[in-house]
Amino acid sequence: MYNTDVFINELLTVVVPVYNTAQYLEKCINSIIYQKYNKLDIILINDGSTDDSGKFCDEFSNKDDRIRVIHINNNGPVAARNLGVQLAYGKLITFVDSDDWIEPDMYFCMMAAYAEYNPDMITSGLTIETPKNVIYEIDKIPPGLYECEDINDKIIPCMMYDMQTKQRAITPSMSNKIYKVELLKKVCADLDENIVLGDDAAITYIFITKATKIMILDRSWYHYVARSNSLTQNNNIDSFQKIYKFYHYMRKKFLEFGIWSQTETQVKAYTKIFLFWAIKSVFDILPERPKYLFPFELIEKDSSVVIYGGGNVGASYEENLIKSRYAKLHGWVDQNYTNLMTEDHIIQSPDILRDMEFDYVVIAVKNEKTVLEIKENLKELGINEQKVVWKSPICLE
Repeated sequence: MYNTDVFINELLTVVVPVYNTAQYLEKCINSIIYQKYNKLDIILINDGSTDDSGKFCDEFSNKDDRIRVIHINNNGPVAARNLGVQLAYGKLITFVDSDDWIEPDMYFCMMAAYAEYNPDMITSGLTIETPKNVIYEIDKIPPGLYECEDINDKIIPCMMYDMQTKQRAITPSMSNKIYKVELLKKVCADLDENIVLGDDAAITYIFITKATKIMILDRSWYHYVARSNSLTQNNNIDSFQKIYKFYHYMRKKFLEFGIWSQTETQVKAYTKIFLFWAIKSVFDILPERPKYLFPFELIEKDSSVVIYGGGNVGASYEENLIKSRYAKLHGWVDQNYTNLMTEDHIIQSPDILRDMEFDYVVIAVKNEKTVLEIKENLKELGINEQKVVWKSPICLE
């Protein structure tokens, strides 16, 4: 896809907003300074930390002349990141959260792609480290170079949410991407400063609409470490106002660009995810969902079961299995795993089934057409069709 023998000599700015992450800084910053690609302009923005983060930043700066440290009053990660954009020396820019880390060849490979194709943005995957598991997320659009017409026809219509796969096609994170600074400055300058929930999405998806060339890579070099409450975020009653601002900002911009008809469903589906977590966090309740009976008659007692389907049916089946102890729940998968994952329920990609031993895959969906698609997917994964079972779900309410 790209030639790593291409000579690369472009300065890459790496912005790291830092706030009270002293215990993680060493691993984070070392993963940057020991990159195989070393022509880096590293900006550590200490956002008013009250622990030793600021001191550690200064110590790293004293050891490596590529590192600049900016100490500011606490204004939040959005302001810190935007300051980094303004201070960038490089023509290209990327970001790292101060409690995450990156693999040694990340920037070398991404910059090789830039040297060969000169895209406005390069996007790659994420390795999500939860307290219980490691999950890999890559963009759902096939890897390769996409230019104007392809961006409009193949990326924008599904970038935030694809109606067919029920997934976002492009990850919103700014940390697994490289951007051209000049274009990013224009996007950030126009960003509503009140957007503090979904700010990565507000920048990335707006940037895509302005880009003329995008490179998609199918590697996950960036390690996002999901610590306590990081998946549900620290929601409070103000979260609903933040969600409202995000929705109306995206609507306003896409209307301006003349693409609201392509993106309305996407923005609403994306907003639903924020609302789900806000309701759960603020009120300690989940939206009501129907209950379905697990098809116990299709499997043997004490067998090992994987549930395929993370929606209402899958959630009911999971609860049935755990409470009944009839069989062992060995895994839970869904193509839309990234949007369905919670701290209590680890839903993974169906790809893991290739290397997993189990007795049954129980399909937990209602639509028979979808069942046929899932069976075909499982067949492509090499799963014995005798292990795959399905019955039209019986609703208990």
